[in-house]
Amino acid sequence: MKAMMPRKRPNPAQACHDLSRQRLSAYAGATDQEKLTQYAKNVKLSEALYPVLQTLEVVLRNRVEEALQGQFGSAWYSAPDFQALVTPRTWDTVQKAIRDLDARRRTVSSGAVVAELSFGFWTHLFIGRYETGFYTPNVGVLLPYAPPSRRSRAYVQRELDMVRRLRNRVFHHEPILNRPTLLQDYARILSRGQKWRGSRETRVQAHGWAWSARREGHPGHV
Repeated sequence: MKAMMPRKRPNPAQACHDLSRQRLSAYAGATDQEKLTQYAKNVKLSEALYPVLQTLEVVLRNRVEEALQGQFGSAWYSAPDFQALVTPRTWDTVQKAIRDLDARRRTVSSGAVVAELSFGFWTHLFIGRYETGFYTPNVGVLLPYAPPSRRSRAYVQRELDMVRRLRNRVFHHEPILNRPTLLQDYARILSRGQKWRGSRETRVQAHGWAWSARREGHPGHV
């Protein structure tokens, strides 16, 4: 039986090299180990935020899909009226999604197209250009649980912009540790998500995630 090789001690310098010193330069610390400790804390914060961001994104795109199907039909992604509503760039984004599905020999359907589109695509549909042509006629579908005071398009767009920016930092592995408004943003995501999301079960689940994050020492407790 071969003797077990002794485990090598972690090498902070090599870890910093592998992660990229340019990336780690955003973290406080006089030594490699201190920077790695801050990096690990940032990972924990991102882990805590992921469930609520992911759920809000999925439910939002499902709400928008429901509204698009109601207004333009099940094949909304190829409907002339939808093309007339959106910007040429937005239309091209949808058509690229269809081409990508075709290239992979996937069946083109509403659900398949939705899965190809980014969070930025969905938040784009809340800009002022679409207020009368899409948002206002569908607000009851888009935000069925939001109170009237929280249904204005401009307000929703501002909130989604905040979510999108934070979501992109988390999903792209960028630093959020020193974000001055992190606690407020976290609370806003939970609050808006619970008011915008669908079933009671989904809202209860979000409460559970938030409780778990606090217990594990995440936002505000790291």
